[in-house]
Amino acid sequence: MFDVAKELCDALISHQIRDESSADWGGILCPAHGEAHSRSAEALFPFCYFYSETKEARYLDSALALLRWLSRRQKDDGSWDREEGEIPELGTVSLILALSHAYQLVERELTPRDRAIFLQTLRRAAEYVYSTATPESGRLSGADTNCLALAAPALHFAYSLTAEEKYRDRARDTALWVTQRINEDGFLLGEPPRGSGGLPLVDIGFDLEIGLSALAVYSCLSGNEEVRDAVLESLRAHLSFITPSGYIDDSWGTRVYEWTILGTAEGHGCQVGCLALRNFDPRFQRAAGQNLRFMVKNMLRDGLVTTGPHAKDFPEYFPCVTASALRANAICQTLIYSSGVPLAQVGKWILPTEEKGWVKFYKSVNVLQVRTSALLCTITGYGAGKPQALFPTGGTISHLWNERFGTVQAATSCRVRADDRGEQLLGRCLTPRIEAAIGGRLFCNLFERDAVLQFSEEDLVNDRLDVTARGRLKSSEGEDAGLTYAIAYRFDRAKIVKQIEIGGTAEAAVRIVEPIVFSKGCDVLRLEKGIEVKHPAGSSCSLTAAPHSARIRQVSREDAIRPKSPPALFALPVIIEPLESRTPCRMSYMVELHEWE
Repeated sequence: MFDVAKELCDALISHQIRDESSADWGGILCPAHGEAHSRSAEALFPFCYFYSETKEARYLDSALALLRWLSRRQKDDGSWDREEGEIPELGTVSLILALSHAYQLVERELTPRDRAIFLQTLRRAAEYVYSTATPESGRLSGADTNCLALAAPALHFAYSLTAEEKYRDRARDTALWVTQRINEDGFLLGEPPRGSGGLPLVDIGFDLEIGLSALAVYSCLSGNEEVRDAVLESLRAHLSFITPSGYIDDSWGTRVYEWTILGTAEGHGCQVGCLALRNFDPRFQRAAGQNLRFMVKNMLRDGLVTTGPHAKDFPEYFPCVTASALRANAICQTLIYSSGVPLAQVGKWILPTEEKGWVKFYKSVNVLQVRTSALLCTITGYGAGKPQALFPTGGTISHLWNERFGTVQAATSCRVRADDRGEQLLGRCLTPRIEAAIGGRLFCNLFERDAVLQFSEEDLVNDRLDVTARGRLKSSEGEDAGLTYAIAYRFDRAKIVKQIEIGGTAEAAVRIVEPIVFSKGCDVLRLEKGIEVKHPAGSSCSLTAAPHSARIRQVSREDAIRPKSPPALFALPVIIEPLESRTPCRMSYMVELHEWE
């Protein structure tokens, strides 16, 4: 971890603005956006950490230049300007933690002037968070629970540096309140309601990398066992969404638009929470290590973290520096909080997803996981949120994984756009789906927030399972097309047979879209009744239609969808159409993973 964090820090320093005539002198210039982001100043702590470890003056020089820039950027109320799309207080709370960690490491090296800048900046930010981070006030972005969780260690740190007991007490009360937001399935209800009728929303990546990690740090700082025990139970539930490859399955959460496969774009990583508490469960160390290895192998370009595994394949792509600052910050926190923490000597060393032959249904969110001997699959019917919410649902497969192929299918946000003829389409959406076009308007199962999931057994029988998802095709605004659908999944080891029925009297052009992740080096082979994507790692994914059921439109490498935004996966959009263009109709086809070596 030390070497990874150092690589990130050195890359960030190479982007630091050194022109003293610039108003942003000391800030870190983002090559992707051409400006210095406030949250990239979380690199302040990693810079100080590596100075304390190496005594190389360049790290302290960079830290102090960044501190002065950050101090100049601070608003009169103690906060920092939000970035576009960012939760207002998230940056401010995160920066308090970075400042506090940094100050403790280099306090003795500071001049009186720099010490005063550190403490004044911290006090003003802490007072702002103290005045806003209250569940009762509702001012914290609709009482966003993850930001409240992050406020707990930030305010406890402020107490340790200022001895003001009000910060300690608010930190304790906030942490305890957040633990009450963990539901019966172990999920932290961490997102603001946003039109969901008062129901807080769940996002696995954001909860794991921000909310739960923050509570883990708070429990270490304060020694609060009640908070620690609540975090432990929730972390164990979240382990089922860390794949054997190490990345986080955040395919069905409310922030799927920020899902980078590794985790969430605004997150610090799962290492902080997992490794700080590794003496309670050895699987935490396994999860943290696998996740970090995935990042190093798949997510770095020029020492910076990318938006997804395939982003680095774009010659003109430049990563945003903020993600690297957040990850470097988290790894350095991990190095501090896990130092001297013994690894648990009992329990399994493998992740739940590495075990084979199980089914898990999460009733609170209407999500089903299936693990056969060859596949790991998530089916989502999670319907919280307003009709215009961008995360997919409707009983679709939002994530499919195979050991040799890796990510087979993944979800992205469901943003409807119009083409040159004014007809609606989902464009770069990678989520498998049913589409019906009526008069230029698009209706889809991904917008069905009341889908019903049913499965045949509580566990796999002979590595097989039947699952059915039912609902109605709807527009992105929630308007009903007058068409019903039923998706019958039959899992059988490395195969999924899908039978899809569309019912109703509305005249519509119906098709199925099955994007298959298309890694660099993959080949596309034509089959008699389908196609095969041949992966260079020795695995293939074939998609074939059942006789007299449907036709599969032939596609080539040139047809691949190549988004740069999260999760930056290339995918081949395989189109399946009924033999007769009318409703009602039925289509049957099979997705199969197999080895070709």
